[in-house]
Amino acid sequence: MFNNHYERSSRYSYLTKDIVHCYNTFDYRETHHDLLPLEENLQGKTVFQINRFRDTVNYQDYDTEIGKGIHYRTIENFRSYRNVWIEIEDAEKHYEFKPGEKVDLKLKLTNKYQRTIDFADAGNRKVILNVHYLKGLRPVGKEKLIVLTGTMAEVEEVEYGVRLTIPELEGNFDIRFSIQVGEIEPPINSRKVKVTID
Repeated sequence: MFNNHYERSSRYSYLTKDIVHCYNTFDYRETHHDLLPLEENLQGKTVFQINRFRDTVNYQDYDTEIGKGIHYRTIENFRSYRNVWIEIEDAEKHYEFKPGEKVDLKLKLTNKYQRTIDFADAGNRKVILNVHYLKGLRPVGKEKLIVLTGTMAEVEEVEYGVRLTIPELEGNFDIRFSIQVGEIEPPINSRKVKVTID
């Protein structure tokens, strides 16, 4: 599984004939891999994950004989909840916030899997609903909002009230919501919503 690199994952799949997935995170964009059931087929399995950038905290480094380095780790019982879609109450609105302001929002989570999901399947890892602040695709802030527990039936919708603490930023940004399992990078669970912090 390659993080945010559909070209490498597609090339690897073509050359090896192996099943490979491009795992697109909240700070990337969706690709044709998101249209295929590849990520769904990885649930509960051991996954070899390759990161695009060096991260000495969560990944190990390996230098190949041709001088190319890869950054990798192995994840037991891989879990993601990419197909739980998160919608903000008024997604078309351009929100205006002040740094340090406390903002109450309503979020609707919809289970778009063709099955019931159980957040307990993540084992001892917490399943966190996050908000991310982005400048383009560059993350500039993140807040953990709530821990998700329980189950969601197929097509079930659940509403949550959340409180955001607006970071000490100024300018125009996008916010995007995600569902993160432990230390696995959070995927894309919502569209971007435009905000101004001033």
